[in-house]
Amino acid sequence: MPSKGTFSIWSNAKAHPAAYIAMFAKGETGFRIHYFGEGDQTEPCIDVANYDWCPLPSGAYTRVKNNTWYHFVFVLDKPNAYYYINGKLEVGKTDTNAWKTTGTEPVTIGNNEKTAGGNSRKRSFDGLLDEARVLSVPKDKNWAKLDFESQRPGSKLVRHAK
Repeated sequence: MPSKGTFSIWSNAKAHPAAYIAMFAKGETGFRIHYFGEGDQTEPCIDVANYDWCPLPSGAYTRVKNNTWYHFVFVLDKPNAYYYINGKLEVGKTDTNAWKTTGTEPVTIGNNEKTAGGNSRKRSFDGLLDEARVLSVPKDKNWAKLDFESQRPGSKLVRHAK
């Protein structure tokens, strides 16, 4: 896991059949952008080097619903980390714990290949994913907001000339 970077993905879940459904992951000890909980409304979570933010520590996190697009951005700028949903900062933390910066797990989209106990199929993402990105630099809150606003359904940020 790098000490600096930005990870983002668009997600539209059809269902949450189990807890810890990974949208974007690098094994159990790298990073995971995932959902926690089952049913129609669930909690979006972040996990860095097996250090869960579930539920998000702010307590006022965005509850996500099925069949709705959401944009998730996770920014690492060691020792700081920031998590945005739809361009809004959900939580920022300073963490002096040692994050694992190496590992051989592949980056996966829609599943976590290294799910313990052989549960990877049970915890596969059910829905649509788009625009998964890994950037080698930490982006700021303005970038997270612009990235969401420029791609969201019904966006009028960019207008095409007629």
